[in-house]
Amino acid sequence: MTVSSPPDFSRYALRNRLAFFADYVLFGLGLTFASGSTILPAFAARLTDSKILIGAVGSVLFGAWLLPQILAANYLSDKREKYPHMIRGSWVGRPFFWLYAIFLVLGGAAYPALALVLLLIGLAIFSAMDAYVALAWFDLFGKAMPPNERGRVVGLGQLVNGLLAVGAGWLVNYLLSENGLAFPYSYAIIFTLAGICFMASLLACYYIVELPGEVKETMAAWRDYIPQLGAVFKHDRSFARFNAVRLLAGLHGMATPFYVIYATRVAGLPDSSIGVFLTAQTIGTALAGIGLGLVADRKGSHRVIQISSVLEVVAVIAALVLALGGFRASVGWIYPLIFAIIGIVEGSLMLGYFNYLLDISPSDNRPVYMGLTNTLAGLLVIMPLIGGWILEHFSFTALFALTAIGIIPAAFLAFTLPKAVRHEPAPVSHGVEASLPAA
Repeated sequence: MTVSSPPDFSRYALRNRLAFFADYVLFGLGLTFASGSTILPAFAARLTDSKILIGAVGSVLFGAWLLPQILAANYLSDKREKYPHMIRGSWVGRPFFWLYAIFLVLGGAAYPALALVLLLIGLAIFSAMDAYVALAWFDLFGKAMPPNERGRVVGLGQLVNGLLAVGAGWLVNYLLSENGLAFPYSYAIIFTLAGICFMASLLACYYIVELPGEVKETMAAWRDYIPQLGAVFKHDRSFARFNAVRLLAGLHGMATPFYVIYATRVAGLPDSSIGVFLTAQTIGTALAGIGLGLVADRKGSHRVIQISSVLEVVAVIAALVLALGGFRASVGWIYPLIFAIIGIVEGSLMLGYFNYLLDISPSDNRPVYMGLTNTLAGLLVIMPLIGGWILEHFSFTALFALTAIGIIPAAFLAFTLPKAVRHEPAPVSHGVEASLPAA
């Protein structure tokens, strides 16, 4: 391991705060127009009636982001400068949404099977490249500012993103309404807007200044890499418990892509309600930025994880009650509330899970901790497929009930998480054990 002097946060503090803030807001707005819980499942439902294939959209989107990270983490572990890797990877994946919008305008939706296959391939490329980018981004972010400032930057970013996303939700509502554009041109405009936001966030990344930090002399030989990953769990019990909570909470993915399908196909709400759901979801993310950002800075990121895990349970129980026939007359406001909770939960990912992980991971081993966590979470990519299979063979009631049974333990286990303690590597290390924190 090579050890450099402690990073000088103050020299480029303002520039980095503004660059990370702009990137976070713009990329988040792009994800609003390419939402894996509203826009993409609703679009896929226009191409196929198969619930499994609709669920596959979410599986590909998140799976291609999560699963490759453990390989990318080892590749990046000895790279002193992560910034060039972040920029190059962004240029490969982000143009997809523009290309797909052109495909739709040229009549691609007339061939639903081809349109669905190209959507899945494109989302896989976009997500896989963003996985590579994200590992470099988190390393830069962790070095750019001290822990007690991250929550404020992310929280303010989520607040501004939420305000902008309200307008995005209104626009989506209009485009998908009877007064909007016909299919598929409405979705072509939405995907074009997503592409604009993603590329604008890339421009913001050009203003990030990478601060020095610890790196390994050489990346681990691939034959030795997997045993080293097991050593991480053995030596860091907080890391192991943290991953158990995230995996259990991630079982919510069985139901997430199908809330919008239930609301518009079963409960009878119009397609224009998708814009309302999107607005509610982004308002939830903004509220998370205000409230949970303060919680993260003052009480700790573990409190954010606890709050979000409880809210996940509230959302799926509300959906289950509606599926059982309760409060049917109130579906028009309960479902926006469910999506607002989804927004809060999604807004807690950075403030809670990733902030916690940045604090408990040694700075020289941060890409490995991040990559291992996200690759394990990649096991959850089959959840939307399982949810689709449950719907094909049973019902929405069964889906929501099984999801609740799966995520309730996460809420209990979250309250056993200790407060995150920042670990720094020793001045000299030989072998992977020297860079691991004590249990």
